[in-house]
Amino acid sequence: MTSIVLNQMTIVVLCFLILYIDGAVNPVQHVIVGDFNLPCINWCDLQCLNDYIHGTIFNYLVKSGYSQFVTFNTRKNHLLDLILSDDDMLIANVAPLPPIGHSDQFSY
Repeated sequence: MTSIVLNQMTIVVLCFLILYIDGAVNPVQHVIVGDFNLPCINWCDLQCLNDYIHGTIFNYLVKSGYSQFVTFNTRKNHLLDLILSDDDMLIANVAPLPPIGHSDQFSY
């Protein structure tokens, strides 16, 4: 299993991430977690604003068979923190916990 933790996803990081995942020689499961800060993606309905960054990330993840496991808003009324995997059996029981310290985001 490969895990990658990202803060503030940028298009440059996305390009390297896609190259890394696509270049994996051995078939492995992937888990990607982080603050993607993509409020215009509706993961419940699989809908997305069709701008370059949102659309590129959303289309790649859906096309590559990733599932998104966070089902609650993680900051105010937005779902920004994501847990993604291309193997649905790797993730279970994602639930919100109180924030750590003075953070305004849920822990999980």
